[in-house]
Amino acid sequence: MDLVVGETGNAAPTSLEGLTSGAAATAHPPLTRETQVLYEQPGCLHAAMDCYKWALKLGPLVPGELLLDCFELAMEIRYTDMQASPYDVSSYGMEPIAIETAEGKAEYVRRQRDYSVRSNALRGRLLAACGPVIPLS
Repeated sequence: MDLVVGETGNAAPTSLEGLTSGAAATAHPPLTRETQVLYEQPGCLHAAMDCYKWALKLGPLVPGELLLDCFELAMEIRYTDMQASPYDVSSYGMEPIAIETAEGKAEYVRRQRDYSVRSNALRGRLLAACGPVIPLS
């Protein structure tokens, strides 16, 4: 769903798809754990942070360096997530990312693309770490 900034400065959806009962016929099927792989977006900050979650769950299969790389990316993404939130995080030494402005949105998109590339590389390394135990064919 795209967002636009109105005269009040508040972001509002440009489409009500999924928000009204009449839109149900045109909406995508409901998201479930079974369909997550089909619909997950690698540019999503939370999907990128999942690399760390899976590195922890895989435990001893994951080399320590890979676990730390996943953690560092997840921490960096969490900072971006907080900076782009509507909350004042300046007391934590963070500059806000004003996603309601063209400059802020461009910065957020730039970071999102970078996180997507970096998390895809981590996903590949996680799969490789599982290779000896889980057939990847």
